[in-house]
Amino acid sequence: YDVYINQKKYRFMLDTGSSLTVLDNKIADKVSKRITEKEYYLPVTQLVSSNKNSTNDILFYHSPTMFFGQEQIYTSKIIALDLSHLKETIGEQIDGILGIDVFNQFIWEVDNSNGKLNIYKDKKIKGNYKNVINYREDDYPYFKLYKKNKSKDQNKEWITLHFALDTGAATSSLDPIIKNYMIVNNYNNKNLGRNSVDFMNKIESSNLVFIEDLEFGDEPPIKRMNFTYNKINKNLLGLDFLKRFDRFIFYPFQQKFYYNEMSFNPDPEPLRMIGVR
Repeated sequence: YDVYINQKKYRFMLDTGSSLTVLDNKIADKVSKRITEKEYYLPVTQLVSSNKNSTNDILFYHSPTMFFGQEQIYTSKIIALDLSHLKETIGEQIDGILGIDVFNQFIWEVDNSNGKLNIYKDKKIKGNYKNVINYREDDYPYFKLYKKNKSKDQNKEWITLHFALDTGAATSSLDPIIKNYMIVNNYNNKNLGRNSVDFMNKIESSNLVFIEDLEFGDEPPIKRMNFTYNKINKNLLGLDFLKRFDRFIFYPFQQKFYYNEMSFNPDPEPLRMIGVR
């Protein structure tokens, strides 16, 4: 997304898995002043480890005045990191990362079928949506997905999986403990292939698992969806999950997710996975 600072346009990425908004360290010195006291706390640790930095590499800055078009973005402080690796990974210059602190200030409407994003501030849902589901908010937006056991053990018929939405991850992944539990208890999974690392380095290069018939809201079960391990012991939904919806809205003011049709085409089985750096 385009974000304006001092009337100059910068390119930002939205990452619901980031607790704070980030600026590239080369830009931060030009648009803001450094906060001298050390303010390190747990949510930052994940971002630091994913970028292979130490806490000494984190620099806090006063938030500059930032805008989406005419709408101001409000943040108390930002952190500065070297974001050059993002350009290497996605092939586009990224000047900053909008974290969950910004996500919760706006309504986000995504039209995947037309490749459009609308950002609202006025708390009005525009357009007609057939379905709505509540999500909860901790450090991330959390959804519930349900999985039915295919075995005859009625005491383990259903499992409820809590997934954090992480738009900084291209693919979805499982806590290794949950993944192993589902395999042992015959929740209709299939292991094959290998998966490469996502751009924030949260995903392990490990066995890929396909899970059949996950249930989301009142929709028919999601046909085969692939997952891998992650390093942070959470179940994560990446962008591959959101791409299944034709249109959807995140409404953080009421913690609601509006959506229309969902694609139930199964994820394809890979012929061969080749990791490229």
